[in-house]
Parts: sequence; structure tokens; C-alpha cells
Amino acid sequence: MSRIRRQLGPSLAAALCLAACQEPPCPGLPDEIPAAWGESPPGFERSALDVFVREQMREGCIPALSVAIVDRDRLILSAAWGWANLERERAVEIDTPFMLASVSKAVDALAILAARDEGLLSLDDPVSKLVGFEVENPRIGLGGSPVIRLEHLVTHSSGIRDNWDILDGTYFPGDPEEGLDDFLHGYLHPAGVHYDKRRNFFSWPAGREWMYSNVGAALAGLSVQSVAGEPYEDFCAGRLFEPLGLRSTHWFLREFEDPERIARPHTMTWDGWEVLEHYGYPTFPDGQLRSTATELSQLLRLALGDGEVDGQRVLERG
Repeated sequence: MSRIRRQLGPSLAAALCLAACQEPPCPGLPDEIPAAWGESPPGFERSALDVFVREQMREGCIPALSVAIVDRDRLILSAAWGWANLERERAVEIDTPFMLASVSKAVDALAILAARDEGLLSLDDPVSKLVGFEVENPRIGLGGSPVIRLEHLVTHSSGIRDNWDILDGTYFPGDPEEGLDDFLHGYLHPAGVHYDKRRNFFSWPAGREWMYSNVGAALAGLSVQSVAGEPYEDFCAGRLFEPLGLRSTHWFLREFEDPERIARPHTMTWDGWEVLEHYGYPTFPDGQLRSTATELSQLLRLALGDGEVDGQRVLERG
């Protein structure tokens, strides 16, 4: 910044920094923020929560949100506020699906447990064995590095790095055109089109360090897909979503009868709100799941119930 000031003068430099360094201001929300209510406990004062949530939405510049509170035995509260599409003034409803982003990784874990229950894999399995191609960190010596195992993927300790120079270029409107297996082979195998020795891997061996890895989470999903012999989305639907009665929980837009029911992504610009297209990307198990708050809460109850919901066992204990 000091060099910019010397070259351009302090006033112009400050103006440039203001334009380049600040986010656009909140465009504001409509005067009335709609609310939709589902379940609530007897005697619960909805009005107090209404006031609080609307205040937080205005302060945080949040177009829409949906909430569900559960314990092991039941749904306690469900509600939604705001707009699924500000441009069309379409209000959210209790059954409005939202894109879950990295909350999707929790379903990755449940899918692994389901595959484990069927004897298809274990956390100790080498990833190369599961996916059918060599996955090895080239930065610490081919053939001499510790084996990357499934447990390293789920604990973000594999040494596989998110190369955003590549990943940013895979986000497009609609469902992804490149398959999960094709993309990850291209990213992790030396002959792959997305391979980059230094940018795709860290310089430490598997198990030594923790570093968040979207590609690692996607590779865990591919591990399930490979051993199950069916698309990852079908495995999740058959082993998790359908047994729990989840009808609005899907990985791809094409699986929804009406994708416009899904809350649209919004972003702030200097000209106001911009409503974005629904989008997808090939590493979809790391964050592309769409679900309603109440259906997501069923998956939480599955975890709270040690694999059982409403007397139905979906996953083995432990």
C-alpha cells in the first residue's frame, strides 16, 4: 500500500483500496419478511422468535433461512423466513430445499458407514484399492510415501490439496457435465488432465497434518461409489434417503421434479441483489446436496439415534 501511495498519492490510493478491498453494502431486505411455521412445542411464543430472527436477518443481510430443532425422538420445531427468490418475490416454505454446501460432508460420513455395514469397505482400506487407480502423494517420494487410507480422507489428513486454480473452473450453472470419477482421476493421477504435482498435494505424508480438503471428501464419495458398483447418488438414495422418507433431498437438480422450488443462491453487488443460477461441480459429494431443514434433521436424528429413527434401523450400531 505504501508503494501505491507514493506512485498515485494518498487520496487516489485510498479510493482504489475502498473500491477493491470492501464488499458491496447490504442492499437491504423488503419491509416484510415472510415467515412459515411447521411444528412448535405447546405454549411456545412464536412472536418472540419471529422478531429475533428478522432482526438477525437484516443485520446479517440474509435473504432466507430455514430451521429445524430435533432430539432423538422427534421434530420439536420447524420454521422458515425470507425469500427463496428475491427477484420473483417467492417466499420460502417449510419444504423449500436449500443447497447445503459443506454440511453435505456429514452425509459422506453416513454413506461410508452404510457401505461399511454391507462389508464393502473399512476405514483402514487404502484409497487406491477402493477407487481402482493409484492415489499417492508425489511430493514425498513415489513408492515411499505412507499409504493414503480412507480414514485420512474423512479426517482431512490425506495431504490432498484443494487447487482452486482448477476447482474454480469447474463451477457451472446446472448439473456438472464431468463425472466424479473422471475428474478425480484427472486430478490425482500423473497422467490426468487436472494433475499438478505441487498444487494438488501438500508436502507432508498422510496422517501427519490436518488440512481441510474438498477433493479428499469427494474422493471418499468416489470410494463408496466404486465399491458399491452404482452411482454415489443412487447409493445414498437407496441406503439413506428413501429409508428415512426423504423426498426433497438430492445431489442433482435433475432429481427434483421442480428445481425452481429450491432456494436460489443470492449475492450482493454494488447495484443490489443478484439472484444466481443453480450450479453444480464434479466434486459434488463435498457440498452439492440439497435438502429441506426438516429432512436434514432426520439425518441428524439418525446420528443421535445411533443408526435408528422412529424404530427403523438404517445403520448398524457403533
